[in-house]
Amino acid sequence: MGIFVLISLTVLNIFISRYLYILILRDDITFQISRKNILPLFKLLSPILVKKRAYQRTLNYKYILVELITILNSILLYFALLNLSLLTILFLFISFYILSFLLTHDIIYFEIPSQTTRVLVILAILINILVIFIGQTQELFLKLGTIDNLITGVITGLIFYLIVKLTKEKGMGTGDIYLFMFIGLVFGWKLTLISITSTLLIASISGIIFTVFNKKLKNILIPLVPFITIGFLITLAFGNDISQTLFPFL
Repeated sequence: MGIFVLISLTVLNIFISRYLYILILRDDITFQISRKNILPLFKLLSPILVKKRAYQRTLNYKYILVELITILNSILLYFALLNLSLLTILFLFISFYILSFLLTHDIIYFEIPSQTTRVLVILAILINILVIFIGQTQELFLKLGTIDNLITGVITGLIFYLIVKLTKEKGMGTGDIYLFMFIGLVFGWKLTLISITSTLLIASISGIIFTVFNKKLKNILIPLVPFITIGFLITLAFGNDISQTLFPFL
């Protein structure tokens, strides 16, 4: 039963990632969309049919990257949703698909719309307020509706605001500030540390590998949102175990 749910979730997310990819690109490129364009991974290796052939190779590798990250995120999401309340699962599903849109946008354009990241922050604030008022039973590790979450969200947002301003938006921008603020509002301080550490660790390793393959150190653009999303889902799936190991007395 668990395998069936995992496969179904993965296939669903592959289809959704496909539509998100086309949705994001439709303003820049006129597609010749055929039925086989809408099929998921097993049809994806064939070229995407676009009228501007100059974009074809770039679009193909970026879309395959989106697909692979989608599959990984679907597996992490499956483990994250185990033993959670219905309200939390609904919140996480909405957040997951917004993050999927953002990571796809970041892979294509190396930037994200800050308006969409604000939606995530508002969503996190609303779920915390809702949990406070309805008295929803808290999960063992996801402490929604606590002052810890609200304070962590504000402090995390301020820290990354300062980082972005001091670095003059080289590497991170306004959208990233809202994303990390969202993580703080969801997790509280312990899990936020785990999520950010996971993000930076995976991004650093991937950056080193990418640099080695490209044989250059300067002018390398690496999208950050895919790593933020992976770090977020790793924390959802395994954050409780990691937290108990790192913070056994807190």
